[in-house]
Amino acid sequence: MSHGEHHGEASGGENKFMNRLVGVTKLFDGPATFFREKFVDKVRKDYPYYHRNYPRVPSIDECAYGDHVCFYEANEQYLRDRKVDKFITQLLANRVRECYINEGQYDGFDKCRKLDDDYEKALTNYYIKYGDLGANSTAIDAYMKQKHRLIWQRRNPEKDIVGLDKQNEIRKEIAEYQKKSIDNPIRV
Repeated sequence: MSHGEHHGEASGGENKFMNRLVGVTKLFDGPATFFREKFVDKVRKDYPYYHRNYPRVPSIDECAYGDHVCFYEANEQYLRDRKVDKFITQLLANRVRECYINEGQYDGFDKCRKLDDDYEKALTNYYIKYGDLGANSTAIDAYMKQKHRLIWQRRNPEKDIVGLDKQNEIRKEIAEYQKKSIDNPIRV
């Protein structure tokens, strides 16, 4: 980034006052910036920033009977995982929204498909793991939900619990509708 970009220099005399203000700023800031860029940044080592890594604790199914410390740690791990998963789904939703805003409705359907698929998978997985549990659920509640879901899937293998077939049908209908509307625009 050049020095002029840093201070928002107006181009070609559009605003004489701003150009003079930038010139005065360069007079005071220029030597310090030059010294930092040419000498300090070259000598200084980069120190990478790492997010805090929490060691994984045994999950609730690995805890011994009556081991309340293990139950507490497993529950804290569950709550931390739930917050992370929620944040990931929110982040993916924001990316999909921004993609559709940037690309438009028609182009966005094709260009944002991978982001949209990733968001749908993350949301589906989040609902499978945490859906219908409530705000005060514990690791035991989630474990029981998982156990009941696995038993139901074993008893009903022909049923599509995730809903991928329905999602694919809806996407095909949307693609056909968009193709028709682009090929045959409405004339007013």
